[in-house]
Amino acid sequence: MDTQACLDLFFELVRIDSESGNEANIREHLINLMKPLVSGWETDSRGNIKFTVPGTLDTAPRLLSSHMDTVAPGCGIKPVLGADGVIRSNGDTILGADDKDGITAIICALRKVKKQNVPHAPLEILFTAGEEKSLSGSRYLEKDFISAPCAWVFDGPGAPGTIYRNGVGKKSFIIKVKGRAAHAGLAPEKGINAFMLAVQGLTAFPPGRRDNATVNYGTVSGGKADNIVPEEVVLTGEIRSRDTALLEKLTEELFSAWQDFSEIEQLAGYPAYEETDETFLNRTKNIFSSCGITPVVKDFSAGSDANHLARLGLKVCLLAMGRSDNHTKSESTRPEFISLMSDIAFKLMTCQENI
Repeated sequence: MDTQACLDLFFELVRIDSESGNEANIREHLINLMKPLVSGWETDSRGNIKFTVPGTLDTAPRLLSSHMDTVAPGCGIKPVLGADGVIRSNGDTILGADDKDGITAIICALRKVKKQNVPHAPLEILFTAGEEKSLSGSRYLEKDFISAPCAWVFDGPGAPGTIYRNGVGKKSFIIKVKGRAAHAGLAPEKGINAFMLAVQGLTAFPPGRRDNATVNYGTVSGGKADNIVPEEVVLTGEIRSRDTALLEKLTEELFSAWQDFSEIEQLAGYPAYEETDETFLNRTKNIFSSCGITPVVKDFSAGSDANHLARLGLKVCLLAMGRSDNHTKSESTRPEFISLMSDIAFKLMTCQENI
């Protein structure tokens, strides 16, 4: 792939602000970029956008996907290509490689397909909204929005060639611990300290690793003043696991530990998935091998849009993009990584056999 063309498009995209919930400008820009390359597009109620490209090969449709949103601070990004060949922001923001390197790779590949008139499969290009907010865009994808039976999500961490075959499921929660207020100096015995109740809950259901799962309490807040026994403490957290049964079991244990003195609200999470179609995985590996990259299939300890594509019944895997330190101001990538993954996208689009 033309590395300079990839670099130019990547810089163009990361300069467009698109923190989660504010994807309108990048969505409109992508429509304008994709118009010459596609037969049509469709946006769903959550802002996910799917482009359709009729095929010239007699194969099943294929879907390639990335997400449009970024984490904060992602406004006013100024990308810099350093003398060491590494792309970083100027240090005031994230870089936005997560996931505009994926969008870049896909668009550059499609441009090459069209420019060179290369025979290709029927294609669906999906750019999702809200991925960084617990997959809040892909969570609402419906089966009739997608016709492809298989998909590749260009959004993984790690070295190019890494293929993730699964993703953890997540249950998020808010716990509101209910105590009783009293004057802390005059009548503390009339109060029930919500922080002490929270200690009971944390002791009964502590954070940490549980077999093939993790439990975490991420935030805690409560109390009104030093001279008031706190009547409410609010904790937020999550449980993650690839094992759906274990995820449900731990959720039940959470409720058992906290429900006597708390209100517990479950927030939208996402389902675990495991890609078991070895033929699909092996053909994906062959695509990498044909580009001179040694493929490595791994487990993934987080979630991605692949989780929800799997929920819809698609064969799917998550592909690593080569970026480092995403979600931080130290985020970085290299032009050759984007170009290399664009080569992979091109091969996936043009492979003459069903994958």
